[in-house]
Amino acid sequence: LLLHNVSRYHRGMYQCQAFNAQGKGKSEEVVLRIQYAPVCSEKQRQSYGVAKNEEIDVSCSVDSDPQDIVFWWIFNNTVAETRTIKTFDNNLMKNRSIVKFAPETQMDYGALYCFAKNSVGTINEPCIFHIVPTGPPESLQNCSIMNQTFNSLSFLCEVGDDGGMKQTFHLEVYSMRKELLLANITQYESPNFTVRNLPAGTAFVIAIYSSNNKGRSSTVVLTAATLYSTAMQIEEKNRSIIGIVLLVSLAAVGTLALLAAAALVTVFKNKARSPTREAAPTGHEMIHKTSNSQKTTFENG
Repeated sequence: LLLHNVSRYHRGMYQCQAFNAQGKGKSEEVVLRIQYAPVCSEKQRQSYGVAKNEEIDVSCSVDSDPQDIVFWWIFNNTVAETRTIKTFDNNLMKNRSIVKFAPETQMDYGALYCFAKNSVGTINEPCIFHIVPTGPPESLQNCSIMNQTFNSLSFLCEVGDDGGMKQTFHLEVYSMRKELLLANITQYESPNFTVRNLPAGTAFVIAIYSSNNKGRSSTVVLTAATLYSTAMQIEEKNRSIIGIVLLVSLAAVGTLALLAAAALVTVFKNKARSPTREAAPTGHEMIHKTSNSQKTTFENG
C-alpha cells in the first residue's frame, strides 16, 4: 500500500486482506499515526451571549498529534483594540483550554481568538469565539391571522432580534368576555401557531410573544374569531328574520301613534281658532227690554 500526500485524515488502523479459491486471509493491523499541528475541533460553540458583568466560560478545543499543546488567547473588540488574555485553564484536558470572560463595558464585546501550538507547528487559523451582548428578545413583527375555521385559528409572525440567544415563541388565547386563558402554545423553531378545539362563532383575545433565558419580549395583542357553524348560521338567520318582523311591527305602531297624535293636535288647533258666540235673546227678553225703554221715555216727558 502506497499513500501519497498523507494528512491527518489518513490516520487510523490499516489491514490487508486477500482472497483466492482456497479462502481468504488478512494481515495484522497496522496503526498509521500522522503527526500534525493543532487545528480547531469541529462543532464547537462559536457565539456566546452575555450581559454586562456576567461571567462565562469560553471553551476552545483543538485536534493535534502529539498533544503537547500550548494555548494562548487574544481579545479583539469592535474598534480593533487588541489585548492578550493572561488567565485561562488548560489543565483539565490536554487538547482544551477554558477562559473565564466577563464584559464590563460595551468595549468588552467582540471576538476571542484561541491559538495553539505543539512540537510539529502552530495552528494555521485560530479558533474564533464571538462575545455578543444579550437581553430579552425583540417583539415579534407583522403578526397576522392566516386561517379561520369553525374551531381553529392559525397565526404567523416574523421573528425579531433574538437578543443574542436562542428564543422560543408563545401564543396565549383568552376569552373575550371573561378574560380566561383557554389555550397556551409554545413553538421552538418558528412563530407559526395553530390553535384547535375552539368554540365556533366566538371572539378571542390573542397574546403572542417570544422569550429567552434573559426574559421575554413585549406582547403583540390581536383579536380574532372562529367562523359560525351551519347550525349557528341558521339560528342567526332566524334571529335576523324575527328582528326584522319586530322592527316592522314597531315601525307600524309608531306610525299609527304619530298619526293619532297629529289628529289630536289638529282638533285642538281648530277649537282654538273658532270665536265665542253670544246666545241670541229670546222674544220675551226683547219685549221686556222695549217696555222698559218706553217707560223711561214717558217718565222723562
